[in-house]
Amino acid sequence: MIAGFILLIIGIISVWIVSAQRMRQELTECRAELSRLSEASGGLQESLADRGRRLDVLLSSVSEAVMRVDKLGRVISANRRASELFRMDVGPELPQSMLVFIRDPDWYRAFSTALKLQQSDIQLPDIEVGQHVLAPRLAFLGRDQALLLCMDVTERNRQERQQRQFLSNLKHDLKTPLTSLLGYARSLESFGHDPDFRLEASRIIADEAKYVNQLLDSLLTLDQIEFTNRHEIGTSDPLSVFHKVKDALAPGFSPSLFRLN
Repeated sequence: MIAGFILLIIGIISVWIVSAQRMRQELTECRAELSRLSEASGGLQESLADRGRRLDVLLSSVSEAVMRVDKLGRVISANRRASELFRMDVGPELPQSMLVFIRDPDWYRAFSTALKLQQSDIQLPDIEVGQHVLAPRLAFLGRDQALLLCMDVTERNRQERQQRQFLSNLKHDLKTPLTSLLGYARSLESFGHDPDFRLEASRIIADEAKYVNQLLDSLLTLDQIEFTNRHEIGTSDPLSVFHKVKDALAPGFSPSLFRLN
């Protein structure tokens, strides 16, 4: 009886020892696998960081302001022009929320919606930074990052304001003599039998007609000057530029590590 009990205890201990050795072996294998995964993850992070640095170097040659943002709306990096406009050199270290640099809740709401929907065709409102007006466009780099290109449209907006002001002044300058012409033309219907009035009305109508003609000549002269001094301006789609960047960088990218859409 005692011998059987001893044999039972020895069997239980033997099974426990075998199970412990097996568990120790599985734990060692799990640790080795975890170490390999950690090394692979470190290599992946390093590769992504290297490709991000290469992209930043490429964007540093762009004259317009460009920021690289993640899917959370944080600014990861920016070229020199963006750093100057948004004073990133004196602000907190990147990455930082876009709200740190653009404190417009309506604009940030539209920006967040575009990031969430992954739609680059969503029209983002213009950004006012100091005396500059920027027209932003988004271009997505895969699912996790995007480029925010901010085109400086300050000069274009200034010219548009000048054109609207010029047209407003021209409308006022034309309305005054035309009102006089219309008034005297109608007065002739009632007082045309008076020779003195006809003479006065004819003189004023001729003077006002000459003034209108001078205005039209001035307008034509201004248009000719503008046409002569106008430089031929080429248009460019920011998205096509980014796709060309993608095509240039794609040969050096591994699809499993970094993907550009």
